[in-house]
Amino acid sequence: MYDVQEHLRANYASNVAVEFNHVRDEAERLWLYENYESMMAAEVTPAEKVKALQLLLRAEQLELFLQKRFATHKRYSSEGSEALLVALNALIATASEADPSSPGDAGVDSVVLGMPHRGRLASLVVLNDYPMRNLLHKVSGKNDIPAEVTDRIDDLPTHIAVSNTKRFSTATGSLKSKNKKVTFTMVHNPSHLESQNAISMGKAKAKVDDTEAGDSRSVLNIQAHGDAAFCGQGVAYEALTLCQLPKFDIGGSIHIITNNQVGFTTNSVDGRSSDHSSDIVKGFGIPVVRINAADGGSTPESLVRVCKFMVAYWKTFRKDILIDMVGYRKHGHNEVDEPSFTQPEMYKKIRETASLAEQYAERLVGEGVVDEAEVAAITE
Repeated sequence: MYDVQEHLRANYASNVAVEFNHVRDEAERLWLYENYESMMAAEVTPAEKVKALQLLLRAEQLELFLQKRFATHKRYSSEGSEALLVALNALIATASEADPSSPGDAGVDSVVLGMPHRGRLASLVVLNDYPMRNLLHKVSGKNDIPAEVTDRIDDLPTHIAVSNTKRFSTATGSLKSKNKKVTFTMVHNPSHLESQNAISMGKAKAKVDDTEAGDSRSVLNIQAHGDAAFCGQGVAYEALTLCQLPKFDIGGSIHIITNNQVGFTTNSVDGRSSDHSSDIVKGFGIPVVRINAADGGSTPESLVRVCKFMVAYWKTFRKDILIDMVGYRKHGHNEVDEPSFTQPEMYKKIRETASLAEQYAERLVGEGVVDEAEVAAITE
């Protein structure tokens, strides 16, 4: 009995939790539990740990530089939710891998991402190789379009859209070269928080329809959400109602809630009637995985496992699945807000907490996976 309790505690009461019981199909529900338990026990290799650390450190250094150099620029930083980059990288890399045991699964060729402001600049530069000089050009207030055309009006850096074709891998070193190239597209963020996700679904649908046989296995749609906006804006629910309709089918989407536990200045208890912002997906039978995204001791590795599990579900059932990443935001809604006015106790704790990158670097140095010189080299 003790062994059973320890098994259940390790799988369902640690830094990851799941909600599968609302999934209506019994075979699908059994698949979820069985594969979740086996995949969460899988080894995360040293090369995968180093890759996760690289992503976290690079995102952190980008945000620190922008904060120092452009202190009053509203960039909606990823700090406190840097794990988003680890998740996106793991999802794309895993989806691009061919599965020899599944005929016709050659891995995805295209990934379409719809996401709001939070963490967008780090995703652009660190994940999608958006040139830093182009970002600094925008952040410093310079226009991409001539002033005589726009009358001095230009778009914001957090609205930038970009496509890039590259290889993604969950590991460092030679393993990356074995992965196929993927076209990773980030659609424009029009500032209405959730409206870009329906647009990303439409773009993914167009890409599916453009394949020779209308094969949705070659295109993955990822939708990133804020916790308050996801359950607070009707467009999110409206887009979900399309997810299983034949004429709108894209073979499922993978959803990520970047959960800061605050909506602008509103605590969740005052912002929604449900326990979790993810609860709106339950009516559609969408599985939910919830993770503590701020625990440097275990988050990056658990997240890699979870993302591999989510892609396996998506490839098997061609349906939506959601991960609720519970973290925080280091600053206010933007970098010129003072969050301790409205959440004094929360921000007292946040300011006493080492970053996810710092915690994870310390852990990997302690394990002997990297040394301090390697951490310094990545940081530089």
